[in-house]
Amino acid sequence: MAAFGLFGRDKYKAEKQQRRIKEKDLLMMTAIWGFLGAVWGMSYFRHKTIKGAFLRKFWLIVVAWMAVFFGILLQS
Repeated sequence: MAAFGLFGRDKYKAEKQQRRIKEKDLLMMTAIWGFLGAVWGMSYFRHKTIKGAFLRKFWLIVVAWMAVFFGILLQS
C-alpha cells in the first residue's frame, strides 16, 4: 500500500505542478516494499507508464522480485 500511495501522491503533485517525488525514490519503494502496490498504483493512476528509462528499471525490479518469489517457492 505504501508504494501505491507514493505513486498516487506523485501523480497528484504532477497535476498540480508541485515538486515531484524523485524517480529513484519511487524505484526504491518498489524494490523495498514490493512491486504489487507499485504496479497497481501505476495502473490505477496511469502514472509513469510511458517513460522508457523508468519502465526498464521498474520492470527489472519486478523480475527480480518474481525470481526471489519463485526461488522460495521452488525451495519448499
